[in-house]
Order: sequence, then C-alpha cells, then structure tokens
Amino acid sequence: MEVSSSLLVAMMFVMVLSIGIGNILMGLSSLLGQRSPREIDWLPTSWVLLLLLQHLNLFWHTLKILEAEEWGFGGFLYVIAGPILLFLATSLLLADPVYAGPSDAREHYFRMARRFFSILAVLMLWMIGVDFVLGAGFTAAGVWNAVLVVLFLVLANSQAVRLHVTSTGVTWVLLLSLLISRTLNVA
Repeated sequence: MEVSSSLLVAMMFVMVLSIGIGNILMGLSSLLGQRSPREIDWLPTSWVLLLLLQHLNLFWHTLKILEAEEWGFGGFLYVIAGPILLFLATSLLLADPVYAGPSDAREHYFRMARRFFSILAVLMLWMIGVDFVLGAGFTAAGVWNAVLVVLFLVLANSQAVRLHVTSTGVTWVLLLSLLISRTLNVA
C-alpha cells in the first residue's frame, strides 16, 4: 500500500488542529462549569470562540493539502506552522483556566495580549502565504487576512480597553463575513 505525501501532510495538519480544538473545548467546559455566570468575562471568552471558528476555518485547508501532488519537507514545515501558531495562541489565551472572577480573566487577557496578538498577526501572514503554497495565489480571503494583520499588530501594542472591545467586534464581523463568503464560494 502506497501512502501519498499529501495524506501524511494532511494527517499532521488535522492532528495539530484537533489538539487545538480539544484545548478550546476543555477551556470552554471549564468556563461553563464555573458557579456563577457573572464570573465569565465576555472579552477573553469571545476570543476563545473566535479561535474555535478559526480552527474550523483552517480545517478546510485540508482539502487543498490533499490536492497537492508532491510535498517537500520545507513545504510540509510551512503548512504545519499555521496550526501550530493557532495552537500557541490558544494556549496563551487559556493559560490560566481558573479565575477568581472576571477581573482576573481580563487581567490575564491584557497581560498576554502582546504575545497573543503578535502570534495572530503572524498567523494571518501565514494564511496569506499558504494560499500561494497551495496554489490559490492571492485570494479574497487574503484581503481579510491583511486587514487582520494590521488590526492584530495594533492590538498587540495597546492596552486600551475600548480599542480591544471595538476590535473584537470588528474581528467577529470580518471572520463571519469571510466564512459566509466562503460558504457562498466567493472567497
């Protein structure tokens, strides 16, 4: 039985994504298990849900990976870097799963914001590049990703609560519009 290199790359890609999804689900189950819903801070929780959507969005690259005919080790390393970046961002956000209250969650969010958003900015650059590696070139999704690179770099360098709140809403709009356009086969 011959196993294609595309299948091996896709398996590793999905495995790392699955670990990240499991990480998020464990974090959400811990969050939902808290005694009082008032202890949940919506800002970091919103980012956890955005990361879950991003994991699911990234999963669809698996089809493109399977379509590739030949893989070299460099291409494999580049492609697998995306799920690894997403996993690292998720781990940063979920690093302190037990909080005494919402102020602790908010404090943790801002404490790790520079690293978290820097990783997300690199992930968006990776997403632009992976479209080239997988043969799609610059796509409509690349425009969304470029906007998110700038937004995430701004968030990485700001501790302004209002900016983070507004940018979270903007990110939801951008990601949902990307997913809807992808569903309609526009992006």
